[in-house]
Amino acid sequence: AGLLFRDFFVFNRMRVLLTTLLLFSTILIHAQGQADWWYFGSNAGVHFTSSGPVAVNDGQLTTFEGCASISDQAGNLQFYTDGIVVYDKNHTLMPNGTGLLGNSSSTHSGIIVPRPGSSTDFYVFTVDDGGNNGVGMYYSKVDLSLNSGNGDVVTSEKNVALADSTSEKVAAVKKANGYWIITHKAETNQYYTYEVTSAGVNTTPVISNTAWNTAGFGYGIAVSTAGTKLASVYFTTDSIHVYDVNSYAPMVY
Repeated sequence: AGLLFRDFFVFNRMRVLLTTLLLFSTILIHAQGQADWWYFGSNAGVHFTSSGPVAVNDGQLTTFEGCASISDQAGNLQFYTDGIVVYDKNHTLMPNGTGLLGNSSSTHSGIIVPRPGSSTDFYVFTVDDGGNNGVGMYYSKVDLSLNSGNGDVVTSEKNVALADSTSEKVAAVKKANGYWIITHKAETNQYYTYEVTSAGVNTTPVISNTAWNTAGFGYGIAVSTAGTKLASVYFTTDSIHVYDVNSYAPMVY
């Protein structure tokens, strides 16, 4: 099993890039409530309620770019991160929650997915600020059953290496019984995809060779709500590529 990519659009205006990414932006966790709290920027946040979004200012992050938050299905905040540090639901730094290998200048410094079948285990996937000399993509495990239910970054699964020299791109695609985690290999035509199941993270990637050999490390990536399209921005060429995604066929054309 894997992903199929087919490159079929190239746009060359930044205005179109930004508009398309907004159209492709999606809540990766589809269950109601799990995206109720967002923390980002300089101590900024938004709480999405039944009456509409409410601004909050109790967040502890100070970051210009990538960050991620997750709540439970009832809409209760669980934790959040900028890909470097992890804060719990009480806005307290988690034990072992520093030194993750994201970057404050990374478009998608960190994303969070739950381990399928578990209500307490989560994986934080991080990417640095891109380029051939970059650190690349890693994952760290958060266990919410530890630290009196407030969570702990598990040292035995902290900063586990997945791929070196990646772009500032990481996205999650929901699949049967789990997720695909997608990143781009900097300065190449390759996308690396990793499977997350109830057994954990499979560190052996499915490698997809697309038709476009990129110049520059590239910026954001987004997946459509249906999980069938992927949009990828390349900063150096001022362009965006849109790909077909097939979560069942490990092939590229």
